[in-house]
Amino acid sequence: MTGNVLIAADAVMHSSMADAETRPFFVTDMDDERRIPQSTAKISALAKTEDVAFVVYGHDAAQ
Repeated sequence: MTGNVLIAADAVMHSSMADAETRPFFVTDMDDERRIPQSTAKISALAKTEDVAFVVYGHDAAQ
């Protein structure tokens, strides 16, 4: 048992992109650049408030 799992998938593609303040932008980011940090912050906050034990990032091969 791992506990709560949050599947971030392509919303946060890699663990290196999990910090909304330092998150880099890539050509694959199709959304409004203003909203990308907002959605990243929302996912991070959700992971904290819901006591998430593991976040699944969309393209993090190390996972």
